Amino acid sequence: MKIEKLFFIICLLLFVLSCQSNTEYQKGTFGYDFSFLKKHIDPIILSNSNSKIIVSPKLQGRVLSSTSNGMFGKSYGWLNYKLIESEKFRVGGNGFGGEDRFWLGPIGSKFSLYYNGKEIESDNWYVPKAIDIETYNVVKKTTSEIEFEKKLKLVNNINTNFNIKLNRQIKLFSISEIEKDLEIEISKNIKVVGFQSKNSIENIGNDWIEKNGIIAPWILGMFQGTHKSIGIFPVNKKENDSLTIQKYLAEIDKDKLVCSDSAVFYKTDGAYRSKIGINKINAKPIFGNIDFKNKVLTIITFKFNNKGNYLNCDEYNHSELYKGDVVSCYNNASENNVSTFFELESAASAKVLKNGERNIHWHNTYHFEGPMTDLEHIAKKLLGVSLKALKNDNFK
Repeated sequence: MKIEKLFFIICLLLFVLSCQSNTEYQKGTFGYDFSFLKKHIDPIILSNSNSKIIVSPKLQGRVLSSTSNGMFGKSYGWLNYKLIESEKFRVGGNGFGGEDRFWLGPIGSKFSLYYNGKEIESDNWYVPKAIDIETYNVVKKTTSEIEFEKKLKLVNNINTNFNIKLNRQIKLFSISEIEKDLEIEISKNIKVVGFQSKNSIENIGNDWIEKNGIIAPWILGMFQGTHKSIGIFPVNKKENDSLTIQKYLAEIDKDKLVCSDSAVFYKTDGAYRSKIGINKINAKPIFGNIDFKNKVLTIITFKFNNKGNYLNCDEYNHSELYKGDVVSCYNNASENNVSTFFELESAASAKVLKNGERNIHWHNTYHFEGPMTDLEHIAKKLLGVSLKALKNDNFK
C-alpha cells in the first residue's frame, strides 16, 4: 500500500512538472518573451518577487524586458522577434530591441562613431560591432543584480582610436527602494517594477585630445508604441526664456507634439518616424510616458550635469563637437499606421579622459501599471502633469 501511494505521488509530481514546463504564455506576457528568447540567445532573469527583468550577455548586457506581475504579467520591452528568431545578425547594425541598451555618442559631426569613415548620410549608417553584436562578459551575478565588463575598440570618422573598458551594472529594485528613490508611496492597486543601469567607460588607451573627438555613454530603451501613448518631458523654462526642442528626421505636426511652459508632450505611437531632443538648458533629470491603452506609466530618471557638454546627435557633418541633447525620444515608422516602437533616451555629459579616468552614467527605468486614478497621483508627483487633463485636452 505504501509503495502504491508513493508511486501515485511521484506520478502526480511528474505530471505537475510536465504541465509547468509546457506552459503556454500568451504573446505580450513576460513568460512568452522569456520562452522565445531561450530558443535563440542566453537570457538571464533577475527577480524580486513578481518584479522581473531579462538581461542578455550575448546582446551586449542589455535589459531586454521587464514585468511587474510575474511570468504571466505584461512584458514592457519591445523586441524584434523576426530578427532575433532569424539569428542572422548583420555587420553594421541590428535593432534587437530592449528596454536599456548601452550606446556611445556622438552620432553627428565629423567625430561620429556611426559611419565607418564614410560620408555622413543615412545610406552609410554603421553601428560598431562592439555595441551591436559582441557578447559582454558576466563578472558578477546575484538574484537581483548582474555586472558586465567588456574591452571595446572604436574608431571615429576622422580615424581617432578609442580603447575603453566598459563596466555595466544592472540592479533590480525592491518596492521599498523604488519608494525611497522616487520619494513616493505606491498604492496597493499598483503593480511596479524598477531597475537601474550604471554604465562606466574607462580610458585604457592614450589620453584623449578634444580636437580629435571624444565619446560618452548614452542609454536607449525601446518600448511598444500604441495610438494612445504619449511621451512626457518636464522642462525648465524661465520667464521670457525660449524653449528649444530639436526636431529630427521629419516635420512633426501639432497633433504629435505639444509644448507648454512646464512640459513637452510627444505622441509615441510607433507609427511616424521622427525624433525630438531637449538640451541641457531645458532638460530635467526625469521624464516618462503614459500608455492609456494598457494603463502603464513609465518613468525614467538619470543623473544629470546641467553644466556639462553634450555630444552631437544629428546626422550632419558639421565641425562642432558639442551640440547635443540630454534627453531624446525617437518614434519609429510603420506600414498602414500599425504601432511599432518608440525610444526613451538619456545621455551623459562628455569628458576628455586621460588614461585611467572614467565617465559614469546612471539611468533608471520604472513601470507602474494599474488604475488611472493611482497613475494620476504618481504622474502629478513625479512629472508635474495631470494625465486626466492630458487625455482630455490633447492627442485625442
